[in-house]
Amino acid sequence: MLVILGKSGKSRILEREMKAYSKEKVLLIDLVGVPALQSHTAWTTSVETYQDVVALLMEIEQNENFNEVEMIVLEFNAKIEIARYYLSWEKRLGKKFVITIQDY
Repeated sequence: MLVILGKSGKSRILEREMKAYSKEKVLLIDLVGVPALQSHTAWTTSVETYQDVVALLMEIEQNENFNEVEMIVLEFNAKIEIARYYLSWEKRLGKKFVITIQDY
């Protein structure tokens, strides 16, 4: 898991990480609303709550259409405790997770 900490500049780092993969290999789960990042992925979804994220991850786990996804980008600006929780999902799904942290 790559955790990006800070108040600003996180999108540039995310962009660099996403460009390292083909668009079809990256899924963006966006709780913040950064339209510029959407151009680097074929899979984008906006969610409103962390419960929505868990429901989506459960769907990814069961849906064969997501087998080719290698990286899941969680654009949250969350707290560090939230990132720790998603580490277990990274292991469970066997995909690289990138998450943004606003407050730590």
